[in-house]
Amino acid sequence: MKKAKLFCVILFVSCFTNVLFSQTYTIEGHAYLQLTSSFDGIMVVLNRTVPTILIDTTYTDSSGYYTKVIEEGIYTITFKKNNFYSKILKDVKIFNNQTIQTVTLQSAGLSGNLSGILTKGDYIVGDSVTVRKQDTLIIEPGTRFFFKKGLNFPVYGTILARGTQTDSIFFTRYLDSLDNPDSVLWKGFIFYGKGIGYLDTNYSKFDYCHISYCSQAINCYTACPALYNLLISDCIGGPILTYSFCYAKMKNIRLTNNSTMDTCFTPPVGSPIIYICNAFSNVENVEIDHNKSKYQTAVSFYGIGGFLNNFFIHDNPGIAIDATWLSNDAKTQLNNFTIVNNGLGIKGTFENSLIFNNALIANNGGITTSGYKLNSSNIYNNGNVLYDSTSWLGVNVKVNKKGDSCDAYGNIQLDPQFVDHSNGNYKLKPTSPCIDAGVNDSVVVKKDFAGNSRIWDGDNNGTAIVDMGAFEYGAPIDTTKDMIKENFESGTLVWKVSTQGDASNNWKIVNDPSNAHSGENYLRITGNSNAQSSTMTTQTVTIPDTGVIHLTFWLNSIYSTKKVTTNNDRPLSSIVKEFSVLVNRGGDISSPVQLIKISDVKDVWTKYNVDLSTYCSEDLSLSFVGNITGVTTGTQYIMLDDILVSLEEEPTSVNEPPIIFKVNNILIYPNPANTFININLSSEYQTSQIKIFSIEGIFVYQEPSEGLQQSEGYKIDVSGFAPGVYYVKVGIRVCRFVKI
Repeated sequence: MKKAKLFCVILFVSCFTNVLFSQTYTIEGHAYLQLTSSFDGIMVVLNRTVPTILIDTTYTDSSGYYTKVIEEGIYTITFKKNNFYSKILKDVKIFNNQTIQTVTLQSAGLSGNLSGILTKGDYIVGDSVTVRKQDTLIIEPGTRFFFKKGLNFPVYGTILARGTQTDSIFFTRYLDSLDNPDSVLWKGFIFYGKGIGYLDTNYSKFDYCHISYCSQAINCYTACPALYNLLISDCIGGPILTYSFCYAKMKNIRLTNNSTMDTCFTPPVGSPIIYICNAFSNVENVEIDHNKSKYQTAVSFYGIGGFLNNFFIHDNPGIAIDATWLSNDAKTQLNNFTIVNNGLGIKGTFENSLIFNNALIANNGGITTSGYKLNSSNIYNNGNVLYDSTSWLGVNVKVNKKGDSCDAYGNIQLDPQFVDHSNGNYKLKPTSPCIDAGVNDSVVVKKDFAGNSRIWDGDNNGTAIVDMGAFEYGAPIDTTKDMIKENFESGTLVWKVSTQGDASNNWKIVNDPSNAHSGENYLRITGNSNAQSSTMTTQTVTIPDTGVIHLTFWLNSIYSTKKVTTNNDRPLSSIVKEFSVLVNRGGDISSPVQLIKISDVKDVWTKYNVDLSTYCSEDLSLSFVGNITGVTTGTQYIMLDDILVSLEEEPTSVNEPPIIFKVNNILIYPNPANTFININLSSEYQTSQIKIFSIEGIFVYQEPSEGLQQSEGYKIDVSGFAPGVYYVKVGIRVCRFVKI
């Protein structure tokens, strides 16, 4: 009987305890996902830790809402979804109905091999990313990248990151709520070419981009990406921007508020902001300012240099120019530099390795070298300045055209008279001795640092002479477009001509109204019994940074004897009449890129149009190459007329020959197009698909789903497309056309 009573008591206590700890409550809340507008499928894991262990789960709907009835207790709540970082709430007390705090899961972001079109948006880079050899990644304006700590971005293929003036592309670090901002950096871009001694084929381009909070922003090793309108800031490390064994192409770059973790400067690399190592440079409009470390050099050279124009280096605690490791007799030219308020102005150089023209070097901590050369420059208030005692540099022996005392090289040592030196305005006052005190012969760019005309009559004496320094006093904004237009009507050929064959048969202007395409003159190359090849190269110009740019020209050929007179004469079919157009990036004719090759020039004036949009913002020259062989009797001519580089030119009739837009063996014409486009492909694309996207990245067309089989090409109706720019993706290749 006693045992029965004891059993009842135990059973009662047990039931009471279960009731006590099985009280349930309703929880609810919202969980969101970064970078998306649909939030369904987020797993909410409810893990009770007190008083006993209990695990339950629920999921969010498309609005991110979730609810669940659970037993009371103290919980750890975890929010999970694939490709997003989990979020954990610890020690959540559930002893009544309640709403849980809202959480947002951060995207785990991009990883792996990237190619194709990356549409505008915010992207976290949570793991290694790369662009493989032969791949192209197009990044739309307004895109933002957030890199996890320690990640870099190696590029073996091509990146086209082209923002706009009002919609830049950003590359920066990702900060978690628990991160210490002082210790979080990503490692920047590394561009790889084919190796030392090989022609670079990397056509990557950055335009209107901002790179920040990394240890090395851009490192180019035997690869030559073009950098335009680029801001690099808040980086800690070095070098911040490196070109090694390649061709440095930069324009409108600013590097500010960067620092280094080094405690000493160790040549040859140390911690420069810009490091140019055996890289021929054609650089324009660079500002390096307010960087933080006294151990940091603004620009450091190793080996060979090149031509650097319109640099504005100011208010840095370190060295402005270090040429300690430039090769002897490198003759690196620094034109129209303003170097002001730096810890040290110039450090170390071999004889004849560094040449300043029209420079303004003032208020720096010293110049500790004697091997540099100065021409028509102003050296003022730089502390201890070391000159070559045998060169008479800095010894006033005459007066310049303005009546100021100067040395034998036209250098002065006078207060430059800045507008507001104390507040960082280093433009010139109207009374500055630097105005119209330079030498025009050394000017190789058309604009000053501020985008104004480079050579201007600032002192109003009737003669336009370049100023010393980066800024041209009183000059208006330069609104001219660096276009090419030549119809040869002047009768004077201003472009350079070279030949392989008879020099008398080179490209030359011919006055022949009856055969000219327009006007009275045209250009002609002659082929007779000797093989003849001749190249004509234009001046170097800057292609505008916006719009669709076309090169158009007219081509014809004439054979002066139509009749075959002897059995020894070759038939006309054996005559080779070839014509090519080459692009020389940066004006460098040693590494041309072939735009178009015409294997058999027609015997009628024919118009050709080549898209140059790939080269927007770049400096380039064009080479026109004519080649005639196989002539045994009579004379064969190739004729060229009406060369024009212009914006958005449309064919005047559908009967004109197709506009040629050939990239990666993909031919798209006409371009711009109104009703249809033709797409011709090489055999390598026969297992690929054609996809068309709008500039916003919206998919609009695909053909066919089973792969490309038509060797004759495709004709696609685009009449229903809205006007604008469209991307055509074939396999991993991307081209574009304009719908009008």
